Amino acid sequence: MESGFDAATIDDIAERLNSTKGLIYYKFKSKIDLFFAVYQRGIELARDTVQPHARSGLAPLARLKAMAIAHTLLLMRTLSYHHVIKQAVDVHVDRALTPQQRSALRQLTNLRAGYEHLFAHVIEECTREGSLLVPSVEIATKTLIGGLDSVSNWYRPKANEMDVDRLFIAEAVVNQLIFGLEPKPGWKKHKE
Repeated sequence: MESGFDAATIDDIAERLNSTKGLIYYKFKSKIDLFFAVYQRGIELARDTVQPHARSGLAPLARLKAMAIAHTLLLMRTLSYHHVIKQAVDVHVDRALTPQQRSALRQLTNLRAGYEHLFAHVIEECTREGSLLVPSVEIATKTLIGGLDSVSNWYRPKANEMDVDRLFIAEAVVNQLIFGLEPKPGWKKHKE
């Protein structure tokens, strides 16, 4: 997170972990393999956090909001995971990968697609019931998740910040992304 994918070395990582380079190489053959493990852990955390909301008995729009809030809160709590993934996600695609790494990358891509499908399925339900007007479920899904992920560009925890503060931010972001900028009927301009 601090040095970026290219600048970070296994020596740096070992030093930070109070470990040895050999112990890291015992578990991971290369820095790319270590990155893949971080990426996988990040996606699994997101899936395990959001999936219960996706499968809840709530109405589709309420489920979508709960999923998006859970995603955003997780991102805010695990900002370092997200920064590592964001920094390196394009880097590894341009590198020469071993057959095993290409296979691992395909598995990660499928894992990410499965996570996106959780959102797509609920967005499609919202469209069918008429709670959202969505011309393209795929574009809506990628836009929503991309918007949620963009919180990592500007959010930084503050001293004395509480869970309720993060929840306020997450709800504001989710409402903005789902309901947009267009005023609703009966909307009155709020004076600041």
